[in-house]
Amino acid sequence: TDSHKRTLINECIDIIHPKAYNNEKNNPYQYVDSILNGIDEIKKNRIKKEADFKYNLYNNVSWKPRLDELIAFKNEKEAKNADVPATLKNEINALSDKIAKMEELWKFYDEYCVKMKKLGYIDFNDMINMVLDKLEDESSTLLETVAEKYNYVIVDEYQDTNTAQNDIVFNLAKKIDNIFVVGDDDQIIYTFQGAHLDTIEKFLNYKEFTGNKKVNVICFDNNYRSCQNILDLSCSFAEIQDKGFYPYMASKSTISK
Repeated sequence: TDSHKRTLINECIDIIHPKAYNNEKNNPYQYVDSILNGIDEIKKNRIKKEADFKYNLYNNVSWKPRLDELIAFKNEKEAKNADVPATLKNEINALSDKIAKMEELWKFYDEYCVKMKKLGYIDFNDMINMVLDKLEDESSTLLETVAEKYNYVIVDEYQDTNTAQNDIVFNLAKKIDNIFVVGDDDQIIYTFQGAHLDTIEKFLNYKEFTGNKKVNVICFDNNYRSCQNILDLSCSFAEIQDKGFYPYMASKSTISK
């Protein structure tokens, strides 16, 4: 439960004594929700610590390389006894804080996972990832077992699946030919839970669907919920926010019934 999660993070704070997740009043406990959200993002997006440090912290030009560049520029100014712009100082402080929080978040993640395992707890994201680990384990027979039992799979509200949930669909597609997803990229509302705007596009371009496997796009033209004025207005907004789905011959125009 959320209560259990918060208790564990409080215990982690007592062990880690965070500096980045802290404030002037020395009250790191106000960051409990922020830390939990960060841990959830790690799990939902299946982020690996080594990859996060390698590709984001050290090699992403907007992270550590950018900080090094700013500090070098500041040192150059100071060496010439020139004034250091306040904007430069602010950017250095903000980026330093961002990096420090990232590094500290992984400390919380590691400690939190140790405590969860010790207590025998798992959360929803853990359940998803445990299934994925089995599906992707070559020594496991789970994928074959599921494929033998189910000939058809349907996924509703597909636009709101996160990375881990979407990976389950793609793994099932390796053995099950009949995958039916229902979704509309203009109705995505769960980005805060890890949903991505390109989820449907990735499904349409998934490599496992080449050859004999073909994606058919079926458009629902009739709408039984709204009057035509509302449908026309919604369609005009969708066209303004076009994200590239139309090349797949998916019309967003609907007729009120």
